[in-house]
Amino acid sequence: EHADGVKTGYTGKAGRCFVGSATKNGMQVVCVVLNCKPMFEQTEALLDNAFDTYKMVEILKQNQTAGQVKVNGDDNINNVDCYVKGGFSYPLANGEIDDIKITTKLDSEINAPFKKDAICGEINVTLGKHLIFCGKTYTIKEAEGDSFKNNFYKIIKDFC
Repeated sequence: EHADGVKTGYTGKAGRCFVGSATKNGMQVVCVVLNCKPMFEQTEALLDNAFDTYKMVEILKQNQTAGQVKVNGDDNINNVDCYVKGGFSYPLANGEIDDIKITTKLDSEINAPFKKDAICGEINVTLGKHLIFCGKTYTIKEAEGDSFKNNFYKIIKDFC
């Protein structure tokens, strides 16, 4: 029902072979059977088992906040929020969600000036002892900094 890719084959050494894929509830599974006379039935059973055992779980939401970093060199901003641009989903079996750990390694500080989306650290997702995702974190806004030009404009603005 959910099949979206198939390739059959046969060789004398490998026998009847089949590669199939199916997508269900946002999760795509690929199955390969070699030297398998009931290749269609076996593939269906294996795919059904995968869909019954695993569910696609959203671990990081798109644009999820990941913490704050101290800003140096801008009197108007003390800290800037950091975020993850893209989300991250992963197929998990029942009970594995408890083995997911999210860690962020943010820079201790960032020097102004910087633009929105400046890299300010990284975020890692582990399942047990295995790293399953590593991505960058980005600043949610810019900081102009206290340059001569910016300070001059502030003085003129305050004077007028």
